[in-house]
Parts: sequence; C-alpha cells; structure tokens
Amino acid sequence: SSLPLIKYLNFYKKNKKIVYVMGLFNVVHKNKLKNFLRRFFIGAFIKNFDHLIFLSKGEYDFVNNNYSKLKDKFSFIPFSVDTAFWNYEKEKKISNQILFIGNDGKRDYDFAINLASRLTDYQFIFVTNKIQQSPDLPSNVTLHNGSWHENRLTDSDIKDMYRNSYLTIIPLKESLQPSGQSVALQSMSCGTPVMITKTSGFWESEKFEDKKNIFFVSKNDTNIWESNIVSFFQNYKNDENLRNNIIQTVKENYSLEKFNSEIKKIIFNY
Repeated sequence: SSLPLIKYLNFYKKNKKIVYVMGLFNVVHKNKLKNFLRRFFIGAFIKNFDHLIFLSKGEYDFVNNNYSKLKDKFSFIPFSVDTAFWNYEKEKKISNQILFIGNDGKRDYDFAINLASRLTDYQFIFVTNKIQQSPDLPSNVTLHNGSWHENRLTDSDIKDMYRNSYLTIIPLKESLQPSGQSVALQSMSCGTPVMITKTSGFWESEKFEDKKNIFFVSKNDTNIWESNIVSFFQNYKNDENLRNNIIQTVKENYSLEKFNSEIKKIIFNY
C-alpha cells in the first residue's frame, strides 16, 4: 500500500528514502499466487527505496542471499537501547523470581504458562496483554496486563521488575523476525541475565556465547527449559562475572550512541 506514495516521492522529491526492516521477509503463504504477488511487491518495494536498514543479522543475511543484485542498498545496524536509563543498580532481588515480558506474535505464550506450571518453586512475573487472568493461570504467576501504547506500566516500573528478577525468559516461536530483542537488551543492560530460544531470527549470534553473556535454549521443550532454569539458579544466580559480561556486551554493541553514529554514516555517506 505504500508503493504509490514511494513512486510519488521518487518522481517529485530528491530526498533519500530509508526504511527500517524487521520481519518483512518472513511470511510464506501456502497459496502459490499469493507468494508470487508477495515476491513481486517486495521486489518493487526494495527497488524504490534508496536504503534498507535491517535490525536482525539473520534477516540481513537472508536478503543478501536472495536479492544479491541489490545488496548495496542493504545495511545491518543492530537494535539499540538507552543504556543510561536501562542501567544496573544493586537491588534486593526477590528470591527465585523470573520475569516474562512481551506482546508480539512470536512469543510462545502457552509454553510460558506451561513452564511456570511445572516450576512451582519459582515465582513468575508475566507482563503482557496476550494472557488473560483466569483460574487456570498457575498460582505462582503474577500477571500484569501491560502494553507500551496503553501505558499501564511506566518504563521505571519495568526497570524495577528487571532489577528485582534473577532471570528474564523469552520463549519464542521459530521465525526470521528478531523477536524479543528489546526485552533482552533492556534486561541485560539492567544486569539481569536472559534465557531465550535460539531462533533463525536471533539478531547477532556472533556477539553472544551461551552461558557467557546469554543462555540459549535450542527449542521450546518444557523438559529442556526446566533443566536449564534449575541449572541457572544452582550455578549462575549470583555470578558477578556473568553480570559484568552481559552489561558490557550491551554497552559495547547496542548503545544508542553507536546506533546513531551508524545511521549518520548512511544518511550523510561518511
């Protein structure tokens, strides 16, 4: 639907047209005609923009392999967070508290509920509007119905939840889209480790090492996740080297300052 406007801008305007991309290339239809039309319009979309900025390394690699003739238009700049706000302060953490937060379609909400129901020795904080309060919700889950646009919780509220939790979990459905990126980086910037499903869309695998600055889980199997969480609380719960590693990873690679610098290079070609 944006193509007519883009065509108009190309004809009448000389300004550079740049677009951020996240999950655009992840949809596959069973209907062959829909797939053909989708490829056609995506091709036209790419050709009519001057530059596409990808926030996921996986999607960036995918588009380079499949649209190699246009690769000069593509750049990868990892998503960033405000490390001045999402910062670490030593808090009195709540014993065995685990945080689950998010509203996007790639989170595995049913899996998160099932996982909490099995780990009854742990307290779970769920922050999402995709799960409704009901008698079936495990008793060890505290649910906060929250979303960014409804502003039910402030960023300061969320920051306190990160700081008071020992672990943030992000179980994901397989996808090329880099889901969970903002939550993971905010949590890490606050000094709270992250356990996440390793999907094709994970944003920059080479910057992360399992059990060094993140905890990867191969798939959403409750036995695997349960084992990994128990192991975390037994072996890594108070690991200061781990905490320092995760904070440093965000500061060095995912700060707003670095993101803004890379954007300026694209806009001003320097």
